[in-house]
Amino acid sequence: MVNFNAKFTNDGSVGLYSEQIGDIYHSIYGALSEAYEKFIFPANLDEFLNTHDEIKILDLCYGLGYNSKSFLNFYFNIYSKKNNFIPHLNNYINSIYTNNICNKIFHKITLHGVDIDKNLLKLSPLISHKKKFINTKKNMNIFSKKNLFNSRKFFIKDYINIFIFLNLLELYKKNYIDKDLHEILANNSNKKFFTLNLAYLIKKFDLEGYELSQYECLLALLHNIYYKYISNSYKNALKLFKNENIKFRLYNQDARSFIKSTDLTYDYIFLDAFSPTKAPNLWTAEFFGNLYNHLSDDGMILTYSNSASIRNAFLKNNFYIGKIFNKYENRFTGTIATKNESLIKHKLDNFEIGLLNTKAGICYHDNAELTLDDKTILLNRKIACENSNLISSTKYKKEYKCSMML
Repeated sequence: MVNFNAKFTNDGSVGLYSEQIGDIYHSIYGALSEAYEKFIFPANLDEFLNTHDEIKILDLCYGLGYNSKSFLNFYFNIYSKKNNFIPHLNNYINSIYTNNICNKIFHKITLHGVDIDKNLLKLSPLISHKKKFINTKKNMNIFSKKNLFNSRKFFIKDYINIFIFLNLLELYKKNYIDKDLHEILANNSNKKFFTLNLAYLIKKFDLEGYELSQYECLLALLHNIYYKYISNSYKNALKLFKNENIKFRLYNQDARSFIKSTDLTYDYIFLDAFSPTKAPNLWTAEFFGNLYNHLSDDGMILTYSNSASIRNAFLKNNFYIGKIFNKYENRFTGTIATKNESLIKHKLDNFEIGLLNTKAGICYHDNAELTLDDKTILLNRKIACENSNLISSTKYKKEYKCSMML
């Protein structure tokens, strides 16, 4: 049985639980809301796009693709209103196979998503979103015993998912539907998590796609299906897919091996790995050193983690670090790392700086080749903490609290 333990989060988007890791992929408040509030909004994309004509983004631990989808949705939504570069759906009068491709995209976009789980990559464009979802007791999710309702609504346009789907078809071609994916899609209990139109396409592709030998024939098949069922969204997505200014690519590999193999530098790196205690290999000082080499001078790394050890690992690699402020929750929820200090809007306070000099601030370490396993990385840090003369975080917090009362 393939592990696909899905439940709806409190904003109606789908969250997952990994039995192998023993941790959740997404926040109980909402997988899609989290993507916007911890990555898209803090990135200050408007400021960057106003001064640059190209943007390159690396989405590490792509998962179901919420961070990448949110960026694409944000960009296309904002700039379609500003510049009308994506025509309204009822304005499509030309054939999708002509050269009349939308050319009013004002930025060159490179977006790379990396994840070790091939099933999640393939499933990402098929995931549904219940726009009117309320997390009642009957529909309680796996992430919390609390009945929470997220009133903040974020949505992904249909053509974004279709655009991603087309890219995945180009990547996998006739191997898109393998045994694992077929098992997940065939499970009736999973159907509520997938969009009906794309699920229908998958079934058609499963029956007919394998007989096609050329990719153009596959596109013709897709066109025939979508022209009948969701023509407008498909045309919109195909225009984006064929636009030379957009370079979207998903990589099914370990993030450490990817970062060692690429020669690209990125303006934004979304680091959305499992927690340091669950997946320490992506939170080491050595891994961050590699990220530094692949970040542009005005670039930014964003992560949900506010761990002292993680912030210290950034500092040891010459990053400037700051905090992510979530205005909806009125609290700080993550960390920003950059080479340009002027990009830091919320600096660490005295308490947080002092916490870095406790045992809690001891970094996770990999070897130079980035090949140590998680068990060894965790053990090495445990030994380092036991042998350290640094004050414990518990004692530090008590002393700091007492000093503030004087």
